[in-house]
Amino acid sequence: EKFAPLLIKIVDLSNNMLESVPAKLLGGRKLIALALDFNRLTSIPDSFRLNGPLRFLSAMNNQLTALPPSVSGLVMMRHLRMSSNQLAELPDLSRMAPRLERLHLESNKLRALPDSLSLCSRLVSLNVKDNMLQTLPGNLSYLTSLSEIDVSRNQIRELPESFIALEELRVMDFSMNRLTEMPAVQFLPNLERVLLQGNRIKEIDLWVPLLWLHNLQFLDVSGNGAEGPVDSVMNHYGDTWRAGAVSAVDRSWSTDFLHLTHILAGSNRLYLDGDTFPPYFFQMPVLQHLDFRNNSFHGRFLDLSQDIVYANFELEQLDPFTPEGWNLFKGNFNESLQMFTFGSTFTNPYNAPLRYLDISSNSFYGALPAFALRDLRELYMSNNNFEGRIPSTWGKMVVLEQVDISDNPKLVGSIPDVLGNATQLKYLNVKRTSIRHGDTTLLPWFMRADTKQFTSYPGNTECPTINDA
Repeated sequence: EKFAPLLIKIVDLSNNMLESVPAKLLGGRKLIALALDFNRLTSIPDSFRLNGPLRFLSAMNNQLTALPPSVSGLVMMRHLRMSSNQLAELPDLSRMAPRLERLHLESNKLRALPDSLSLCSRLVSLNVKDNMLQTLPGNLSYLTSLSEIDVSRNQIRELPESFIALEELRVMDFSMNRLTEMPAVQFLPNLERVLLQGNRIKEIDLWVPLLWLHNLQFLDVSGNGAEGPVDSVMNHYGDTWRAGAVSAVDRSWSTDFLHLTHILAGSNRLYLDGDTFPPYFFQMPVLQHLDFRNNSFHGRFLDLSQDIVYANFELEQLDPFTPEGWNLFKGNFNESLQMFTFGSTFTNPYNAPLRYLDISSNSFYGALPAFALRDLRELYMSNNNFEGRIPSTWGKMVVLEQVDISDNPKLVGSIPDVLGNATQLKYLNVKRTSIRHGDTTLLPWFMRADTKQFTSYPGNTECPTINDA
């Protein structure tokens, strides 16, 4: 006990039902880390100014309503974590700012962030999700080290212009806000994860982030109700795409999409400029998850009869990562092309390692695509206007676990024997189609045991819904 205030450097008092900070800690001149998480604290004592060496302070999941101004006097602070409290405002951060690297304040009642936040030039991570913020400070450009920002579940309507100066930003989460315009992410070349789902964005051009963010791994713009064509990028090349000559842009797919694994764009009003869903998503070398459910697509899903030709191009003295360059790109793209270099034709470029594909609740028509995505585990194509039979090539997708092609009344035939190759198949839904059950002895053994439990077909009322399976 006599050594506690003098010699102890690290103290963890989490989960002790404390209602106040022990007084003996306040004089600890060597204390560098203090954890007070999951207690019943309602305040932090003002005498914390005595703890000059403190670098880490965490008081998550308490009942704090305010932080004393003296907290700013913790000039050695690196990581301040006050998540899941009832904080309505923050004190001035000026003195703490020069060394602060991580500021985590999620799940509070903050309505604004102090202007002194701009002084945190070493700040790497800012988390203010699940608050009541309506705006962000206008001087974000001074946060030159910021790598991750999470402002999800707030009430942000627009981002300050200084946002595009955060060149080190790798992760941005602005989901579940009230944004009405797509942020200018093309000026943030280091972005890896972009989460914008659940906003009110009116118009989305998917190719802005997909083309210019060469480190992009995860893109989620679902649930915005936004309009926009998915193949708009090809409009910049005149009629080249319509002639079947171009399917890849900006050097080559193999170099531009080496990191992109997830595209989520469901519950919008995206549409096709032409009459066929573009195939270039299926040429992305590491894409695993593609979600376009509940949009406004009307046309054929894929036309496998058309050979694909790669093309490369270079832009002539154009830097798209500047506002001037981007405006030039948008307005005078064709004039900026220096040359096209065409590659060789090949007939089956659909080799993306997709594991999840959802195009349900659209207006696709024609035959089901005869692809063989060998890594595909979940396939959802329900509530469209597909017709014909289940392609035999689906038998090559041997790791399939769930398939839903229900609510396509023009689908006919029977469940093909080759689906028995998918030994992990647990759910097959063909309700409200004209597909017949066929020979169940060729289906996986765990489906044959009680086929009605897992397989839906006309007249089968015992098949669970996809959410129950």
